Amino acid sequence: MEKMIALLLFAYSIGLLLGEGLLDRIYEGKKWRRYSGLFILLRQRIQLSEKVIYEVIEEVYSLFTRIVFGYVELMSELQQDQIG
Repeated sequence: MEKMIALLLFAYSIGLLLGEGLLDRIYEGKKWRRYSGLFILLRQRIQLSEKVIYEVIEEVYSLFTRIVFGYVELMSELQQDQIG
């Protein structure tokens, strides 16, 4: 059950980050924040070039890996402190 919840949270966080990245690119410079990034990703037609979409995906991938691996490194440091 815990693994299923973890996968669900991973999917949600990736979708949210992608949607927010797309929201920033679609409405750049406009004060249009009526909907969340996840709503933009799932419900609106995205009219951006492939290059821009791939840039957003690379930014989200970089951010997500820093979040996940940063936590793993922190946990390994805490375990080393408890051992030593």
